Amino acid sequence: MRLLEPLPVPERPWESISLDFISSLPAVGGLGSILVVVDQFLKYATFIASSLHCSAEEVAKLMKNVVKFWRVPLNIISDRDSRFLGRFWIELFKLLGSKLYFSISLHPQTDGQIERINPLLERYLRHYAAKKMKKWADLGRRPQEFKVGDMVLVKLQPASLQFFRHRVHKEFVCKYEWPFPIISRVGNVSYKLQLLAWFRIHNVFHASNLKAYHSDPQDDSRNVPTRLPPTRASYEKRVETILADRKIKLPNGAQQIEYLVK
Repeated sequence: MRLLEPLPVPERPWESISLDFISSLPAVGGLGSILVVVDQFLKYATFIASSLHCSAEEVAKLMKNVVKFWRVPLNIISDRDSRFLGRFWIELFKLLGSKLYFSISLHPQTDGQIERINPLLERYLRHYAAKKMKKWADLGRRPQEFKVGDMVLVKLQPASLQFFRHRVHKEFVCKYEWPFPIISRVGNVSYKLQLLAWFRIHNVFHASNLKAYHSDPQDDSRNVPTRLPPTRASYEKRVETILADRKIKLPNGAQQIEYLVK
């Protein structure tokens, strides 16, 4: 029993071609996949942008981009995509005199040439996108601008606040904290805020971490922060003597010394 069933060897350009789709790409203008057409003789590849769920009729229209420059191929090799197995596709190329060859399931070696082209195209797109990323990132967007005196909400990191450490689990920390007034503008995209004294963090924030605060004049209770007031961890009193001490283990594994004082 023979394991290899060779495909027809082309004798001239565009006599045999391979078809395949690269799909699941980020959609741009309704186009989310690429039709790859490879000439088996010249190894010349043509890439045609297409919609993500284009029909067999639409694929046939895309083939005009190949046929008008070259000619109708005699042999077409493809996988067993439903668009290539449909009656429209089979009858169309039967009338045009083309013979269709389909690969079997789980055997990409049938059309290994196009399987090698696809990774090269994907790599090219990644390099091209990375090189142009700085130009594409700015789509005319501008950071939100505030004025001195505006009330804003601040996105804070729990680890940066002494009050939050070992007291509040990160899942229970609000995404935006308190409305704070803006004192001044620093540079083009940063603002200085009037924070609470116990925050003990730098009071200059980037505009991306700020959100405009909108009060509700009809419901004053919504204008009051719902977070409980902080617990004082230190007192301004003179220690007379240390009576005892002990070591405790914190949730993060570190050790802390506690003192019993008078």
